[in-house]
Amino acid sequence: MTMMHSAGLVQHPPGERVSTAHCESDIAQRPPLVLVDGSNTAFDGDGCPKLFRIRAVLAELDRLGLRSVTIVDASLRHRIDEPHALEEMIRSRLILQAPAGRQADDFLLQLGRKRQADGDRVFILTNDRFPEAEGVPAVPRIAFLLVEVDDSQLVLFSPPLDSILPKT
Repeated sequence: MTMMHSAGLVQHPPGERVSTAHCESDIAQRPPLVLVDGSNTAFDGDGCPKLFRIRAVLAELDRLGLRSVTIVDASLRHRIDEPHALEEMIRSRLILQAPAGRQADDFLLQLGRKRQADGDRVFILTNDRFPEAEGVPAVPRIAFLLVEVDDSQLVLFSPPLDSILPKT
């Protein structure tokens, strides 16, 4: 039996029966899962997507010990400032790419709802507005802002990331 670890999630081989039952105390202590809208994160008001924006957000999530999955639109590879570095991150599964012709938003919402149904605390990190389906629990959003101060970049989040960390 071989399990693959990808972007903080465990993928089991096809056909393997896996129990999704979790101890409530284990789930309460586990850091929330942050689903990163990588394409949205790469863009700023200048219209030119930059990989450093994705890296800055992921570094902050990692620093706080938050689990994350980043999904980008397939078209981003043709527009981003560092296409080869993005390709390497996709190859190494640090970033997942939505299939061509499909938006990452659809996959972020599906994954968020599935993980919520399994008892996870899930957030989508994006500045986009996602359509909510009636009768389906909303996946909470985290907005972000990259601010340049004295030649350094600060990443600000709303709500602040420390407010979603498990209480110890």
